[in-house]
Amino acid sequence: MPLEAFNSSASIINVLTGGVNSVGRSLLLGQQDIQTNAVRSIEESFASRIDESIARLNQTDTSPKISSLRREQSILVSRKERLNQAIELLNKTLTQTKLIKIALNHLQDILDGLQDNSTESETSAVARDWDNTLRKINVLVEGATVTYKDGGVSYEVNLIKPDGSRTDFPKNRPLFSSDDPPETLSPHVHRSFLAPFNSNGDTLLINGTYLGTDYFLQPTSGAFGGNFNNLSAGTIWNSDTAFRDTEEETGTLTEFTLVGDPGKPSLGSATGASGPVNDPHKFTNQSKEILWNESIRNLTSPSTHVGKDVLFWFDNFDGGSFLPTSAEVKTGGLGLLDAWVYNDFSATRFFVVDGVNSTLGTREQAIDDLGVKFLVNSTAKTSKQGAMSKVVLAEKQFQHALDTLQSRANLFDPQIAGIEKEISDITATSLSEKEAIVSSLKLASQVAQFQLAILASRGSTIVSSLILSQDNFNGLGSSFKATGDALLGATLSIQV
Repeated sequence: MPLEAFNSSASIINVLTGGVNSVGRSLLLGQQDIQTNAVRSIEESFASRIDESIARLNQTDTSPKISSLRREQSILVSRKERLNQAIELLNKTLTQTKLIKIALNHLQDILDGLQDNSTESETSAVARDWDNTLRKINVLVEGATVTYKDGGVSYEVNLIKPDGSRTDFPKNRPLFSSDDPPETLSPHVHRSFLAPFNSNGDTLLINGTYLGTDYFLQPTSGAFGGNFNNLSAGTIWNSDTAFRDTEEETGTLTEFTLVGDPGKPSLGSATGASGPVNDPHKFTNQSKEILWNESIRNLTSPSTHVGKDVLFWFDNFDGGSFLPTSAEVKTGGLGLLDAWVYNDFSATRFFVVDGVNSTLGTREQAIDDLGVKFLVNSTAKTSKQGAMSKVVLAEKQFQHALDTLQSRANLFDPQIAGIEKEISDITATSLSEKEAIVSSLKLASQVAQFQLAILASRGSTIVSSLILSQDNFNGLGSSFKATGDALLGATLSIQV
């Protein structure tokens, strides 16, 4: 029955002739409620579709293309962060390297202050300053550590620090080598670091350089003559002088058993022989003391030790009488030794060797090891690249790596911004398409409602006018004019 209210072919005769109380007339006159309910149904139907489209409109970044761009952008951002961390590492390394240069210049200055006739108090003061400066250098090396994060894992990186062993030091590739064939480098030639280089996944290899200082003494047996002829070997001596916590502390020399290949030794357990290394140039009548005897660079004899640097001393560290030791000096990093190895820079020693007790040559060895003046003794082998030249070379390498990375860091931002713009363009296009769908649905809803109104007009406008005319006729007499007006109004209404 409700559809008849919109059906233009419904029987108009029944409505017009059925009387005032006819069902047809009642339906026709009640069509307003039916139209209202129909319109409401149309609105609800289109409203759900419009809401769904609006929801899709808000999901603007879920397309496969946008997801792919987001992943690419995330990779670039991650690489840029790691590149910035690498730049931070190099900046920190260069800062510490410059401070180490200052420390080396200070060591040269205090040596320059010594004279051939300097007093014992003056040489002792220089020795204390020397050892404390070595400690500061090692502290500066520790200060170059930076926490680096890669793949969600954080770890510490230090380009100028050793790997922990005190007998197998990381070696730097030499500027030159007189060895033929060249000396075989240890497995950990130098500390290295792979820094992100560009957006393509390439990396830049940054070679580290050990810029701290350490050494060990490996007793060696040889025909050195006198008290040092064919002594026993098989141990290692380590000093903690350059690693003490305070300036007031005196360094200690401790003997350990040698473990493994003597060519690549490792520290075993302590033998129990240990003592202070202060005042090696004189007898102090301490319960434990060390007496410096000789330091020879680049030995020419015996044939079994040609080219080696050997240190000779006496000590009573085992609690008994003084015993002689001849040991090969093996250095790491900058190659600087404790002051006692240079006889505390004293002009004399306790012993007279071949009628001579002058030890001024140890100052030349120290100056040669520093390399600040680029002084190279003709017989020196271990000091051909002094400490300062090692630092200067490392500084140049680090600065070159830093300049390279900084030039690349600026290239990431345009790429990241370009991807963001591409995502924005895709999003804007997607929004326009989805907004058009929403607008289309809204327009379709309005059209449907308008068509409903037209349908209602076609089915009821004329009939309503005739009923009105009939009512007027029944109540007021002749209404032919009213009927004509109604027909005219209905026609005009439909045309509109």
